[in-house]
Amino acid sequence: MNELRRLAYLEAMDIPSFISRHDLPGALPSTRLRINKAIDQVAVDSPLEASPVVPDAGSVAALMDAAPHRRQVPEPPVAAQAPRLSPPASEAPDVPVFTVVATIAGGWLWLDEIPAGRDPGSAYAALLGAVCRALSLPETEVQPQFFNYPVAAGTALEAGVDGARDALFGFISGRILRFDPERVVLLGLREQAWFDRACLDGRAVTETVSAFAMLRDPGLKAEAWRTLSALVAAPA
Repeated sequence: MNELRRLAYLEAMDIPSFISRHDLPGALPSTRLRINKAIDQVAVDSPLEASPVVPDAGSVAALMDAAPHRRQVPEPPVAAQAPRLSPPASEAPDVPVFTVVATIAGGWLWLDEIPAGRDPGSAYAALLGAVCRALSLPETEVQPQFFNYPVAAGTALEAGVDGARDALFGFISGRILRFDPERVVLLGLREQAWFDRACLDGRAVTETVSAFAMLRDPGLKAEAWRTLSALVAAPA
């Protein structure tokens, strides 16, 4: 781009243009234009090279009026694509997302899978407490504890399903070692890739519907009662 055109662009954008009167220390010699209206040409003072001779339009403003299309600001170059920081979905590890509630009540361990990240509230503990009383189980404090996976962004996520299974195994094993429950009741928790039954340490296991689901559909309580009441009638 020649100097007159550059100045015209700057003027169209209301950007002042300044040219040094003297060469700066340590810098390359500056190119300065000398407009000579008498001979209708632009001379160049530069020890490096000379610009081609262009006709004088009278002034920069006249040049802009004569060629309105030159007021358009040239588009900036397209930025280089940023490096990919994370793999696409097809390359990302298969990370399961789930929440398991482990509740110690009536001397049993109740394991329930609920929607990921949800908190069933106080009604959940009240329901399990009522079930234990109906089954004449020992009066104990109902203690729900929640296991959310993934628990945090870190190395565990990179392990995918294996990492989830190991983390849940440790969580459930810890509850069993601490409370030594007589029985484990799986409330809606079925065989999953991230659920290893070996963590139950050989405890008697009963499966029935989710307590979380019973709170939303009371009709499911009858099915759960048929399964659980049979345990009291004929204990394992």
